[in-house]
This record gives sequence, structure tokens and C-alpha cells, in this order.
Amino acid sequence: MFRLFLAALLVLPQFVAAQAVSFTFDDGFDPRKDPRAVEWNRALLSALAQHHVEAMLFPAGRNVDVASGLELVKDWARAGHAIGNHTFSHRSLGSARVVPERSIRGNRRLPARCSV
Repeated sequence: MFRLFLAALLVLPQFVAAQAVSFTFDDGFDPRKDPRAVEWNRALLSALAQHHVEAMLFPAGRNVDVASGLELVKDWARAGHAIGNHTFSHRSLGSARVVPERSIRGNRRLPARCSV
């Protein structure tokens, strides 16, 4: 299987028109639960910068709804990466348990913009 994958990597670029790959990172680090959140965030952003890679962060609101969590998100914005919204509670939007009004209320607890 690995040989097939390797062969595809060598042959397909000649036939594929797309010249870009998108890197997205979901959830974000919760500094309340992850004592090394700042360290991990810096290491990840440093590696992306070192390789000139632009990415997108989709933090779950409940992971970044404190000042220290918002600072981690702002680090991504300052580094030139895009920031999306991964809902507040991280529930699947296709789930019958998701109530749109509750999701909207949760998102209102976050600032509309993170100024950097």
C-alpha cells in the first residue's frame, strides 16, 4: 500500500492542476486544560513560518473563551493565518441535539473580532 501511495505522489503531480494544499487546525489549544498550550502553539506557528506555510485555525469557542485562549488565537492572526469558527461547543451541526439558538448564544460569548 505504501508503494502505491509513493508512486501516486510521484506520478499524479504531472496530471493534477491544483498547486495548493490547505492546512486546517481544529479546536485550538485550551490553556486551562493543556498546561503547555502556549508552548505547543508557538512551536506549531514556528514550524509553519519556517516552511512558509499558511494555514487556517478553526477554534472551538469553549477552548478559547478566556483571555489566555484568545491570545493563542491572536497569535495565529498576527502570523497571517486565517481564523474560522468551529462552533462554541464543538457539536456536529448535523446532530439532532444541536439547537441553532443555543449555538448562536454560545458564539455571542466570544468577541466578534480579535483585534491584533
